Amino acid sequence: MSTNQDAEARGLRSGGPVFSDLDAGDPDQETTEMESLCMRCYENGVTRLLFTRIPFFREVVLSSFSCEHCGFANSEVLSAGRVQEKGVRYELSVRSPK
Repeated sequence: MSTNQDAEARGLRSGGPVFSDLDAGDPDQETTEMESLCMRCYENGVTRLLFTRIPFFREVVLSSFSCEHCGFANSEVLSAGRVQEKGVRYELSVRSPK
């Protein structure tokens, strides 16, 4: 599927939802694949993106890169939205080491 077709299928052009709920039982989660430059060997590798929503937390982008030429791989979880209204924020202030 081309990038434009993939974008349309995911609702990017139609104004539909970009982020879907993550479902471990769904083997066909919609991922976006694109060719991108490897920063180690400067050959082309593959970046895979999954736009998903973590309930009561926020929307995230799961990103992975792999290069078949040099074996370099990288994975990231990127924030893509605000903490939801029902989310909780914990903050700890340590005033002394004891």
